[in-house]
Amino acid sequence: MLKKNPVQKSALIKKINKLRRNLKDNNRRIVFGKAFQSSVKSFQHLMDERENRQKELVAFEEEFLDADEAMKTAEIALELMKKRKMIKIRKDEIFINTKMKPLLEYYSNSLNQLID
Repeated sequence: MLKKNPVQKSALIKKINKLRRNLKDNNRRIVFGKAFQSSVKSFQHLMDERENRQKELVAFEEEFLDADEAMKTAEIALELMKKRKMIKIRKDEIFINTKMKPLLEYYSNSLNQLID
């Protein structure tokens, strides 16, 4: 993903969503911060009502909540990287600071191992 510069924000969100789904499918723990409290409550409410709802509707709502969490995760991570001058963002394009690329590649490769 980091081979392209700029990186599309939508591609990053899809990658985060894929990573989160992989972690959930493998019963791996995902730690949530304060920014995700509303999502956690929504998921819990959905799980509580799961038996009384149509499977298709529950699946759709889970996908929607997953996508929302992936977007929040991306926004928080991008904001932190922007503050550290690792990236610049213009519209929906993420430009990587070439001096920081090796560090970002290291973390990206670590996360990719969780997906593959």
